[in-house]
Amino acid sequence: MISPRPRRPRLLFVAALVWLPVAAAPTASGEAAFPAAAETAPPAEGGLALPAAAAFDAAGLAEIRAFAEHAVDREHGGFHTDLDNGWTPTPSPVKTLVYQSRVIWTLAQAARQRPGAVDEAEALARHGLELLAGPLSDPREGGFFWSIDTSAAGEPDAEAGQKHLYGVSFAVYAAANAARTLGDAAALELAKDGFRWIERVARDPDHRGYREAFLRDGTPILEAPAWDRDGSDVIGTAYGFKSMNTHLHLMEAYAELHRAWPDPELAERLAELLGLLRDTVTVEPGAMNLFFTPDWRAVPSSGSYGHDLESAYLLLDAAERLGPDEIERTLPVARALADHAIRWGLDPEHGGVFDAGPAFGPPTSETKVWWAQAEAAHALLLMDDLFGDETPAYRDAFAATWAFSVDHLIDHRLGGWRWSTAADGTPAGPEGKANAWKGPYHTVRAMFNVADRLRARGAGATN
Repeated sequence: MISPRPRRPRLLFVAALVWLPVAAAPTASGEAAFPAAAETAPPAEGGLALPAAAAFDAAGLAEIRAFAEHAVDREHGGFHTDLDNGWTPTPSPVKTLVYQSRVIWTLAQAARQRPGAVDEAEALARHGLELLAGPLSDPREGGFFWSIDTSAAGEPDAEAGQKHLYGVSFAVYAAANAARTLGDAAALELAKDGFRWIERVARDPDHRGYREAFLRDGTPILEAPAWDRDGSDVIGTAYGFKSMNTHLHLMEAYAELHRAWPDPELAERLAELLGLLRDTVTVEPGAMNLFFTPDWRAVPSSGSYGHDLESAYLLLDAAERLGPDEIERTLPVARALADHAIRWGLDPEHGGVFDAGPAFGPPTSETKVWWAQAEAAHALLLMDDLFGDETPAYRDAFAATWAFSVDHLIDHRLGGWRWSTAADGTPAGPEGKANAWKGPYHTVRAMFNVADRLRARGAGATN
């Protein structure tokens, strides 16, 4: 067993840990080189060695610096979506809301959390906001388009004009974070406008939660529209149903907005989302149902270990905004999610987290996707800070997952992450450093927050 660390009362400890990046925010080194994997803190008795904080900073900085250098689209606005393994972009006038929002959020976060470490991070966040507040916003009906073609003339057709709550959530998330970093009143108003559109158009007062897919005018799309090809909406949810994924990221966005704008109605809606995800979506033994009927009856599906771990962090992040009572209710659920992911999703042979599997039983997909490894490292170190005096399991899972990422997923020469591998680390999945579903948000957030937590605990986590 690892030696217990001195502990503050747990509720105060959780609040400090979840919100650690603001308190810590060390000055980052300007070095771009990636430290050797051998640079680690000494292992505690019965546990694996912890990597040094500098390794995580280097991975995060290398990636966001590469985006800052290669992804800026001066012709069409915003950021290039498709970048190959060498960071060469394929220019396109098509811009997707989720990707653009995630890059904006990450640049704003880097500017605040690692000030001065990324050239022009604030200016580039403003550059992204111009696209978000301009072509991606709907001046007639409110909200944000799922995607746009900046070269197209005239009004969008029904398919081009569709909106999805998942995308609007990320727009709110990005604008709120940019407002905090830049002190930009217009960015905050953009985030507030997104919140008001969501509450006016998407909220389901009869069954709780929110509808997800919409026509431009806000009409919910409850059955497959004429343009549909497979019966599912843009994130893979059957029309008319609700998803864990959309509600998780809406909660994430509302927590971010609450930091910039602690509005009472927003706090009430955030509390509702936290309760819904914690008490209805999450079930024993720590699994999450992924899809639901409108009245929240679960639809059978496989679970996602990466989402289990991401949710463990995001649930506590939301609870921290709402106070000690919500933290106390959320702690055991967050821990159960992490325990479930470790039991069924962690690869005991190679390290790393598998993709998917049932609530009880071995994984059905042993692919190891980049974002799941980053979210796993992030959540597992938090769990070790909270519960490491009881078990070395979180520390060991964290160290093993990071070692797998270092060996098989991170590009130490050019920065960025591979999409995925097989269980043994053999490359798999699409090539390239970025696409519409692969940006810097999961990885850079995780890398910076892990580095800050390691520094905060000291004990060999060197700069």
